[in-house]
Amino acid sequence: MSLGSWNDLYQNHYPITLTKAGNTLFYTSGNSANGFELMSTTGTAESIVPLGFISVLDTDRVFFADNKGFLFFSVYPNSNSHKGLWKSDGKATGTVPIKENVSAISLLSVNGTVFFASVDPLNRDETAELWKSDGTATGTVLVKDIYRGNASIFGSFLIDVDGTLFFLGYDLQNSALWKSDGTANGTVLVKKFEAGNINDMNLTAVNGTLYFTARTNTNGEELWKSDGTAAGTMMVKDIYPGTNSSVFLPKLINVNNILFFTADDGTHGMELWKSDGTEAGTQLVRDIYQGNSYYSTSNLTAVNGTLYFTSYDGIKNELWKSDGTEAGTLKVLDVVGPAVTCSGTGSILREKWLNVTGYSVSAIPVNTAPSASSQLTSFETTPNQGDNYGERIQGYLCAPYTGNYTFYLAGDDQCELYLSSDEDPTKKTRIASVATYSGNKEWNKFPSQKSAVISLVAGKKYYIEALHKEATGNDHLAVGWQTPAQSAITVIAGSNLSPFIASCSNAAQSSLVVNPSSGGTLSGTSLYLKTIPGASSYTLQVSSSANFTTGVITKTTTSRLSTGTYYASFPELALNQKYFVRVYTNLGLCWGPVTSFTTASAAGSAYVVNPSDGGTTTGTSLYLNTVSGATTYTLQVSTTSDFSSNSITRSTVSRLSTGTYYAVFPELVFNQRYYVRVKTNLSETWGRTTSFTRVNATARLGAEDATESLESNVSLYPNPFEEQLTISSEQAGKRYITIADNLGRVVYQSTTQDPQTELSLAHLKQGVYVVKISTEEGQTQIVKVVKK
Repeated sequence: MSLGSWNDLYQNHYPITLTKAGNTLFYTSGNSANGFELMSTTGTAESIVPLGFISVLDTDRVFFADNKGFLFFSVYPNSNSHKGLWKSDGKATGTVPIKENVSAISLLSVNGTVFFASVDPLNRDETAELWKSDGTATGTVLVKDIYRGNASIFGSFLIDVDGTLFFLGYDLQNSALWKSDGTANGTVLVKKFEAGNINDMNLTAVNGTLYFTARTNTNGEELWKSDGTAAGTMMVKDIYPGTNSSVFLPKLINVNNILFFTADDGTHGMELWKSDGTEAGTQLVRDIYQGNSYYSTSNLTAVNGTLYFTSYDGIKNELWKSDGTEAGTLKVLDVVGPAVTCSGTGSILREKWLNVTGYSVSAIPVNTAPSASSQLTSFETTPNQGDNYGERIQGYLCAPYTGNYTFYLAGDDQCELYLSSDEDPTKKTRIASVATYSGNKEWNKFPSQKSAVISLVAGKKYYIEALHKEATGNDHLAVGWQTPAQSAITVIAGSNLSPFIASCSNAAQSSLVVNPSSGGTLSGTSLYLKTIPGASSYTLQVSSSANFTTGVITKTTTSRLSTGTYYASFPELALNQKYFVRVYTNLGLCWGPVTSFTTASAAGSAYVVNPSDGGTTTGTSLYLNTVSGATTYTLQVSTTSDFSSNSITRSTVSRLSTGTYYAVFPELVFNQRYYVRVKTNLSETWGRTTSFTRVNATARLGAEDATESLESNVSLYPNPFEEQLTISSEQAGKRYITIADNLGRVVYQSTTQDPQTELSLAHLKQGVYVVKISTEEGQTQIVKVVKK
């Protein structure tokens, strides 16, 4: 008989139940509204063949089996006339019924014979029994009437174990494991279990042995095996001791002749296990989730001889693979997403206490002022700095990814690493330590060097601190980590670190921005600071948010006006934007009060870029930023910031060959501070106000250094000189030498560490020169000399 004509179901259809028979792929296609068709293809669109209308209901189950290149199939249940056992060679004409009215369930080919469960079509009162078929109507017969009345075989659970068919059956009292060679006499009971206590979903063959799971009142549900005899059917191992069940709805799978499955031993949660059929060989492969989670490992699948599965590691489910060893059980891809860029990072605070004996970190006097402090650009120190010192490195760690991290500590001598659950130092706990010493970046000398797995959140900051005590001999410290994106141990980079800033306890050390005033408008690019007596450097932090979490810019400045006021320039600030700013000094690493300001509007976007805001110039030309579309620039220069006194207004169309506009003001006098603002022909709105001072060349070289001098004066002789100039100093350390002519042009530069240095300057012309000598600490001395 025919299965029926092909209806046009290509629209809105989808393929399901894919099965290969020979070199042909078979599948059903359609939808629940129109029904499903049996289709075949050899892998191209042109080879798709509709084989017939086989199912009306999407609840119908279609069973397939490949037998000698033919597809055997059936539909169960189905109220139409297509119920029965069929076969197909992939062509419409070769798709024919084998036996009608046979409700075939769970088809399986064993040694060229297809076995299935079915109700006898001549006796509907009977339950499903074991049948077989050779592809003909006469060869499709009942194998054995195993049960009568209210009993049945578990027709969905047939398995081939090296040419022997195993299957499950039950009656009202018992579940049972059976086997068959296809004959009535060869269909025999292997072992009975209590009713419902054999898991019908887990029949798996490995190396000629059948594995399954079964429940007993003594041991709960555990892993079992069978060789086809009653004596050889036994529990492999009581994984979860006692009446508890270690396996509940697990999946058993054979991968390269290794049995893998999921189990819970009561300690590790549901994890990946393997078995060779012996108690000793039934082992946990890897404890992926550090805890007791029931659903941590699942979806076991074999692909080209490798086991793949999904597992939950405490953060998210990800794809893993395993070769059956702990080391070979790895994430296929750690899906962490792009790294979060942390603002305000780049360094971490390092404090050092000198002349502290011993090797224990408890000897470090952390409650006293350190001998010195500096910033590290990564979480490691320079080796072999000296003896008998202690140091503390503290700041904030910003996690680039959400996930699990492991930290490592290496140091010589004793050292400890602390981490907090947030930015609060009081919540810190010790996560790693070195009791004696390790090699430089030797991460695995002691177990204590490695932290437990710690879960961090991307973009969140955590307080981190390392204590290090050096007695004598070698000395070093390094902190490394493994992140969700890398398994290699690397030193924590400055891009994930920011320096620790304490709350100010001494208001005398606290600075703030005084111009513009809080809530005011920044017309230029420079912020002017409250001067703190004794402070020589100021660090500013500008942010677009009041809590300094977005758009953070951090700068340290030593720049001063001739009046002594410190300032810092921020030309990168956007126009018409509100910003928040805070300051600390080198006297006390604590933030002062937060103030705010708003930059000038975008309408007035022209301003003087050279000289820079707050800077100096030896000339009379002012150079401007280029505003798109503007052809004329008008400048206003005044000796007062409100442009009420001595104002000069001048328009210009003059341009350099580079395209930069400029204007000349020969009226400018030396040693006078000027304010300047600019507008263009595009808008009547003035741009930001900047300031500058016109100085002579000698003053320009020494303007920022006039207040600083070397602790011991440097002597220069002879002065005047002809060809050689000698520099002599009693102060040790490196010195930087710069010589400029009376126009401010640098004509000579050198460095020296010698107490006396002779400079060969025969190439210089006669005239007056300025010599600037600077130390690494920032101290300077400026001396005029004459070349004869």
